[in-house]
Amino acid sequence: MKHFFATVAILTALLLGADRSWSAEPLLSIIFSANSEGAVRPCPVCGGRIIGGLSRRATYIQQSRQSAGKTVPVFAVSGGFEFLPESGKQPDQAKLQALAKAYGMINFDLGLLTPGEAGAMRKAGVNLPGQWITAEAVTQTQLPLPGGGAVGFVLFPPLTPTEKEAPKDLIAQISKAVETQRKKSNIVVGLSPWGYFVELLYLRSNDAVLPDVLLGSGPGPGFKGMVAGEGRAYWMRAYSLGKALNRLEVLAWPKREAGFRWSDDMDIRSLNVGLTDQFKEDPAIAVLFEGMETD
Repeated sequence: MKHFFATVAILTALLLGADRSWSAEPLLSIIFSANSEGAVRPCPVCGGRIIGGLSRRATYIQQSRQSAGKTVPVFAVSGGFEFLPESGKQPDQAKLQALAKAYGMINFDLGLLTPGEAGAMRKAGVNLPGQWITAEAVTQTQLPLPGGGAVGFVLFPPLTPTEKEAPKDLIAQISKAVETQRKKSNIVVGLSPWGYFVELLYLRSNDAVLPDVLLGSGPGPGFKGMVAGEGRAYWMRAYSLGKALNRLEVLAWPKREAGFRWSDDMDIRSLNVGLTDQFKEDPAIAVLFEGMETD
């Protein structure tokens, strides 16, 4: 049932956002993917339309990179829960190998692996490229921008199943990492596997130094970006089962002053990309799963 409502939300967002003008060239584009749970093929009965699919996701990311100008970076970022179903049941070795190869071919610029996913990969003898990181503690990294500067990333470690909010000492560690990245990055992006309700409480924390953008995954609804944290952060969450991608466009770098607040559609904007049949399947990805029980 939750997947039905998520699909309806995706299709509604597509209709509402169809006329939005995206004429202004951004400084940065981030394509965000997470919560796929090992799903590979399009869903044939989602909201009355065939939607999703890893091969279509590959096509969209490839087309976006090709169509962007040389000075406009397009980063594909994965936020966790891509490989294992929510039930925690481990796919067989053949599927994990095919998934790892597919995600490697798509060439995500940065990927967050949950400890469960990393453990399943090790058990199956599967390796992912080095840009896939298991963040068992607060982890920092950067992606360079053309012509200088960088996008700073702070990867959040997972919480235990019993934790309903992030501990204060963990928030303090994340705040310190965000402050460090602010000093050497044009923009700071947080990657969270905490789920909707924990992220919501975190964004409401008065004590936290928030990242400029929070890309969320884990339990809870997916949605296109919104201004959060009293304007200090821009929050978007991934949709389930690979039905859609989130796209973020940064039109102006955040100002490092106390009164800075994001202005939606003025200096930052977002879009849901429903993976309908307007995107052809990438045959190199599709062939990896031929004859395989996948979803």
